[in-house]
Amino acid sequence: MRKGLLVVIGFALFAAVNLIPVSLDFFSLLAMAVLVHDLGHLSAMKRFGRKDPEVFILRFFTKWVAKLPEVRDPGVRAVMALSGPLAGLMVVYTALLLSNWVAYGTLLAFAWASCLLNVYDLLPVRPLDGGRLLHCTLLGRHPKLDLYGKYLVVAGLIYASMIGGYWFVALVGVFIFLSTLFSHGTAKIAYGLRQDPSFADRELTEAKVARIRQELIALNAAYDTDRMQKDLPAAMARIWESANRRYAPPRMSAGVLAAYVVLIGLYVFTYYAVILGA
Repeated sequence: MRKGLLVVIGFALFAAVNLIPVSLDFFSLLAMAVLVHDLGHLSAMKRFGRKDPEVFILRFFTKWVAKLPEVRDPGVRAVMALSGPLAGLMVVYTALLLSNWVAYGTLLAFAWASCLLNVYDLLPVRPLDGGRLLHCTLLGRHPKLDLYGKYLVVAGLIYASMIGGYWFVALVGVFIFLSTLFSHGTAKIAYGLRQDPSFADRELTEAKVARIRQELIALNAAYDTDRMQKDLPAAMARIWESANRRYAPPRMSAGVLAAYVVLIGLYVFTYYAVILGA
């Protein structure tokens, strides 16, 4: 599922339960927050000279990095995932600082919209930035651990909804659960391939392609029909990537994960203590 689509669905749920106002003014501010977020990703890609177009919410940003080679370094990929929320936080604090002198209400509302967007984006679920970052540094080192991490997030969201009384949080959890169901089978395939010595050399051969195809068809027989044939190559590529993904070195992983936790803490503090307390 595309990151932009997941963001749209999430905020549609927020609007449906009146967590956010359904107004042109609010969605204009939210669009500005999305723009700042994606510009953070864009600046990181320009800085490293590599592209990872999947981190964008707005797809038209991909044309600005179309000629760059795709990033392979997992550490750089994790930093690129972090760059969007980091840019958002910097602009949130800039807006709060300026609100002491000009456009108090508008800048405060922008900071609120930006906090909601980026906290949602930092949820540890792919294709959101939080999920991509964790996959590059921690969870993705083991495909089943990545999958069980998603189930833990779902359980946490449902528990939070029961404690806080916000049923829309449970809806987000159910949505994530449904989107993860098929991943259970593909994670098992990737895990099995990692244990196979013939896959250790990271060279894709015809025999390996045939093995992955066979495993996918065994998981879902629909892949062997004309209707699903067009989706088979992409599914095979995802399994191959998961079975052969490289990860950031331990020290870099620890640094990125620490920055991730600090960033979430700053966003939550800013939202509750500064914005709601204003």
